[in-house]
Amino acid sequence: MPTVPATSQPLPRTVLLIDQGSQVRPWFQQLMSAFAGTLRAESTTEVYVHVENLSLDDFGGDNYYGSLRSHFRAKYRGKPIGVIVCHTSGAMPYASRLRDELWPGTPLILAGIPAPESRKLPASATGFTYDHGLRDTVDMVHALVPDTKQIVLVGNRIASDNWRRHYLEDLAAVGGRFGIIDLTKLPIADLKQRLGKLPADSVVAYFGISRDVTGNSYIPAEALRFVAEASNRPIFVDAETFVGSGAVGGLVVSPGKIGTKAARLALRVLNGERVSDIPVASGNVLTPMFDSR
Repeated sequence: MPTVPATSQPLPRTVLLIDQGSQVRPWFQQLMSAFAGTLRAESTTEVYVHVENLSLDDFGGDNYYGSLRSHFRAKYRGKPIGVIVCHTSGAMPYASRLRDELWPGTPLILAGIPAPESRKLPASATGFTYDHGLRDTVDMVHALVPDTKQIVLVGNRIASDNWRRHYLEDLAAVGGRFGIIDLTKLPIADLKQRLGKLPADSVVAYFGISRDVTGNSYIPAEALRFVAEASNRPIFVDAETFVGSGAVGGLVVSPGKIGTKAARLALRVLNGERVSDIPVASGNVLTPMFDSR
C-alpha cells in the first residue's frame, strides 16, 4: 500500500463549504445531501461542516466582498477550519481571497469547476473539473431530433451567468451548424408568447432562468415548468435538477456526483494528503438522463 504523505500537524476535522448559489435551490440541496452523506459514511471520525451560500445571482462586487469578509471574520473567530471547499467558478475568487486573508495556508478544494475556468486556479488549491458546454446539449439534440435546424436559447444571458460563461466559447461553432433563436433577453411574458410559436424545425436548449431582464428572481428548476407549459417544441437541459420538470432531458451535470467527489477529496486532505500532491483532474460528473413520461 502506498504511503500517504503526511502534513506536519493533523488538520481540524472541520470543513467550510462555500457555494455561489442559494440554499433553497434543488441543485444545492442534492449536492449537500451527497456531500454530507459521503462524509458520514466514509470517515471514521466525525467531520463538522459549516456552509455559506453567497447568492451571487443577487449580490456581488467589492462592497459585497467587504461585508462578506467582516461577516466571516466575526462568525468564525476562534473556530479552526481544516479544509475550505469551494463549489462553482463564480465563488472561486471569493473563496480564494477569503482563504488568503482569514485562513492563510488552509487547503482549498475546488469542487466541480468547468474545465475552461481551471486555467485560473488560485495557489495552494486542488480539485476537479468537468467539461460540459452548450455543444454537448446541441450534440444530444442532433442525435435524438436529427431534423433540427434551429436551436432556441432560453435561460439567463450567458455573458452574465456565473455558472455558464464558458458557453460563449461554443456559440460560434453552434451557430455554424444551426440557426440560433436567442430568447434570453426577453421578459417572461414575452418569452412565453414566443415559446408557443416556435418553428417546427427548432428545439429549445434551456440552461436556467434565475433572474429575468426585469429583475424578477426565480428558482431555475421551477422556472422550467412554465417554460415547458408554454413551449410547442421539445426542451433539452444541462442539469440533473431540470429533469422531471417538463424537459426531454440531455447530457446533464449531476450535483450529487459533485458532492460525493468533493467529500472524498476533502477526506483525503483531512487524512493527511497535501493539496500540492493531488493534481487537479477531470471529474466524472456527467450522465445522460431523460424523462420517460
